[in-house]
Amino acid sequence: MEESTKRSTCRQKVILQCQAGGCSAIAISLLKAKGFENVVNMTGGYSQWV
Repeated sequence: MEESTKRSTCRQKVILQCQAGGCSAIAISLLKAKGFENVVNMTGGYSQWV
């Protein structure tokens, strides 16, 4: 994730997902701490959306 944030700007929309939603929620917190504002977590993770 550290390498990806170097290529993105804080204004780009970022959508994160993981299997159950927990890891992506943590990643959202880390991105917000780095100044990202437009971040979205797919609540429930991949397993809720398929």
